[in-house]
Amino acid sequence: MSRWLMIGAALAVSGFAFSGVCVQATQQAEFQEQHDYLDDDDRRPLADLRFDVEPTHEQNLKITVSALGPNVEPIAGFRGIRGANRYTAEELELILAGQHKVEIITEFENGQSVTGRILNGRSGAIPERRLLPTGRINFLAQTLDEYPLELIIDPQTQSSGRRKTVVIVNGRARLRCIYNIVDGHVEGLEVQSAGGHSFLADMLAPESAGSRLRVLLASIQKSVPPVSDIEWNARDLEAKWVFLSTQIASEPAKISAWVDFLKQKKEFQLLEWMAIYVPDAFKSHGVADALKSSDSPQWIRVVAWHTTGPFYLGHGEQQATSLLTSAPGVAEHWLDTHKEKIEPWEGMISQIYEGFKSDDVPPMDSGKYLPPLQVVDVFSHLAKSGSVVDFADRKQAQPEAVYVHQIVREINGVAVSGRRNPELLNHVRQLTAHSNETIRQTAFLAHTYILPSTPSLERFDDFARVADDSKESAGIRESALMAFSYHNHPGVLLKLHQVASDTKHPAWNAAVSRIGDIGRGFSISRLKELQKATLTTDQSKLLNDSLQRLIERESAQRGVASWDMARRIVLAVYAQQSGDPNAKHVREWVLTSKAQMTQADAQDLKTRWSFRSVNDFWHPTSVSEFEKSYNELRAEVLK
Repeated sequence: MSRWLMIGAALAVSGFAFSGVCVQATQQAEFQEQHDYLDDDDRRPLADLRFDVEPTHEQNLKITVSALGPNVEPIAGFRGIRGANRYTAEELELILAGQHKVEIITEFENGQSVTGRILNGRSGAIPERRLLPTGRINFLAQTLDEYPLELIIDPQTQSSGRRKTVVIVNGRARLRCIYNIVDGHVEGLEVQSAGGHSFLADMLAPESAGSRLRVLLASIQKSVPPVSDIEWNARDLEAKWVFLSTQIASEPAKISAWVDFLKQKKEFQLLEWMAIYVPDAFKSHGVADALKSSDSPQWIRVVAWHTTGPFYLGHGEQQATSLLTSAPGVAEHWLDTHKEKIEPWEGMISQIYEGFKSDDVPPMDSGKYLPPLQVVDVFSHLAKSGSVVDFADRKQAQPEAVYVHQIVREINGVAVSGRRNPELLNHVRQLTAHSNETIRQTAFLAHTYILPSTPSLERFDDFARVADDSKESAGIRESALMAFSYHNHPGVLLKLHQVASDTKHPAWNAAVSRIGDIGRGFSISRLKELQKATLTTDQSKLLNDSLQRLIERESAQRGVASWDMARRIVLAVYAQQSGDPNAKHVREWVLTSKAQMTQADAQDLKTRWSFRSVNDFWHPTSVSEFEKSYNELRAEVLK
């Protein structure tokens, strides 16, 4: 669904793709307007959108789409760092590879029209957290590959007057901008995003995309087998999985070589496991394409499994839809045969099926393809995790044994699948208390995917206790605080600041890094105060990174909406009633920020945002006492 957005304007990178002649942009614009792309499905900012008036051609407005920006939401889970989105960068890479038919047309009020073009922007690595083989997290890591960080839409206009620039992708309008340029400044900018998640429908194989350097490196890696045939063939299926998982963990850059190796060896079961258990493997690492291009027995069921994933995970539901609709005859027959066994039969998968039924393509026999994946089979070991064995350097698995790697594999599968049924969630929660530390840590970090959409006060309290328990290992305390920080709860940010105040706390890095993600205005003064403490070089780097991200995000804010002020008031009241040491700073920030509200937002705060409207489930005192304090502070804000 498209929306007119005057502020927070949108370019749907997740639903916006185009190709054409690409050249390098060399001239830096003097006048800029910055906006956010708000996803059409859940309104998360997934890209930064800048409107730059070109200094040497003052009637030309260039539109820069960037995977980096102060408000850009990260990829899901603990790896993502706010201010950058690797999935957006991957889409920019595919766009610049020329996967789409595109037209950029600008129309003036007098009927004149001009055709635009695409320019290359900057390239570079994307900031991401990375779990190290040591069990600790690198909070200042970057992607091993470089990606296009931005691309530029150049309308190539020279005439003055009000105009409309339209970007048409594969015959469909994806972006409309109406504006005028007066004295080198944009006036009356209106932006309509016609995004969505169907942008892959006409896309070619993802592995054909990429910069020249990445393609060259990938070809070199693929030319050298990652393991000898003798060493590989000496192992059974589970032993092969342990071997490749260990290799990928120690050398992540070789994952493409492993995918190509498994494809050549027709190890389709292992590719299927990668697709459903390994984050990003299905789409970003080309496993889906490997399964389909090999016409493997698994490809349809793996694709069908991924069509049910939520959009916010970004693990390949768009590509799954594309691949399924690229084989309408056989896919329709497979869905028709197995629709009663597909879990769940709703949303995108049912829509695809109805689309097949209404087209003119006759069904084709799908008997060679395996039946749908079942939750009970995909996660069969989670309920058998009482006594587990480390696989170590075995070459063969024992039939009755349950291995650590099997539990870890399935925990990750729950996280990336988007399936949130209570039984699965309860299994993962219980595994945070498992006797095996690797399993515990995996279960904690899985909650960084699960908790944003699954609030739970029990986990909130439990995870906080583990993070504070000096008897726990540093890796577990760090992972527990990371999991804790993904709760939608006012106590989260307050707790992060408490941990950050103790520079010797094992989870200090986690606290400071996450404050950079979710911190508010008062967090700036608290982090600046931390700069006076005695810190290691690495701590200083992390603190400065989080502080810079936070300052940039706060500086980009264009005011305080009524709903945001209501949340600020709740945070201040919660801090005061829970005795938080930063309660005074939070309250002062709330009262100072009221000057950023418009009269309309102030009226909306008064009439619409009562405590009952904004509160979810958290208050450290009685509801009546919390509501009384909320109303008092709201009245002070409205003075």
